[in-house]
Amino acid sequence: MGSQLTKNYDIEKEPHIMGGLHNFWKIYRGKKKDRGNMEVSIFVFDKKTINKKDSTTGQQQKEEVYNILKRDAANLAKYRHPSLLNLIEQPMEDQKMIVFVTEPVEYNLSALVFDASKKHLIPGDLEIKCIVLELMETLNFLHGTAKTIHSGLAPEHVYITKEGKLKLAGFNFPLSFSTNEPVGVSHRQDLRINQLALVPNFRFAAPEVSQT
Repeated sequence: MGSQLTKNYDIEKEPHIMGGLHNFWKIYRGKKKDRGNMEVSIFVFDKKTINKKDSTTGQQQKEEVYNILKRDAANLAKYRHPSLLNLIEQPMEDQKMIVFVTEPVEYNLSALVFDASKKHLIPGDLEIKCIVLELMETLNFLHGTAKTIHSGLAPEHVYITKEGKLKLAGFNFPLSFSTNEPVGVSHRQDLRINQLALVPNFRFAAPEVSQT
């Protein structure tokens, strides 16, 4: 996997932010090795993150965990909107890691809260209003056109580009609907990484999600 990536991309040695579900993904800056030197973001999940203390030790459970993690990228390929994170490379996987490549992002909202080195990137009032508007328009697209509930909206999934544009990701638990009837919500608590259950970030979830 490493040789395949370095063959196609120049990658910085250290990740510049963490992101994705519960910030399990290391996100690296990279450039595609071609005439255009296109900038990208490279998401890397190290499978060693699943430690021996986790209940997720059986191979079948690990595969379920990996499928949940890869679901984000798979759904980014499915939905098309200017404010959804653009997937460039589908998930690649080997025994050590899972990797996918997207358009470049500068930071996510989680980094602004927990990474002191990113404090200077906190946007001003006008920029915040624009980000909120873009987020509302994106959710309107998901609900009105794609007939999909994100169900995992949280700061670690809200990315910002160098140009200050919002890019939404985190489609690990999308729910489709076709009527006005309530949508059933259920999440497994037995699949864990570092003792964290693979469920939406309940600190930012709607009550009907966090109470299931």
